[in-house]
Amino acid sequence: MLKLIRFTSGEQIVAEVDMESIVDHEARVRVFETYKVIQERGKYGIQTSLVNWMPMREKKGMWVATRDISTMVDINDDTREMIEQFRADEVEYEQANQVIKEALRGREMDDADMEELYDYVMNYANTEHEIH
Repeated sequence: MLKLIRFTSGEQIVAEVDMESIVDHEARVRVFETYKVIQERGKYGIQTSLVNWMPMREKKGMWVATRDISTMVDINDDTREMIEQFRADEVEYEQANQVIKEALRGREMDDADMEELYDYVMNYANTEHEIH
């Protein structure tokens, strides 16, 4: 179940939470698919974005101590849509990176050639979805 979690440090994440793990282990909860919530005051009000939380870890679930959690609530439909878009963008970027890696395999390129190839992949090669 997707939940918004605010830690006692003030940090906020959205995560897939294994609610049964709390029943089995009162002192900790298991989370998967974690995204850090970043909120900034912009020109037109508060802007919210997501980034992968702890991106260097393995993709397996991790345990979080419940004493470090101040609040855990359900997320709204807007947040669900934001996560779906984030996941779609991640897949799209990975596909573009694979095209670039394949094109570069065994070649030496200077910065100008690299920039030209990157522009081509991001603007022309991937025509299914617009990259933001």
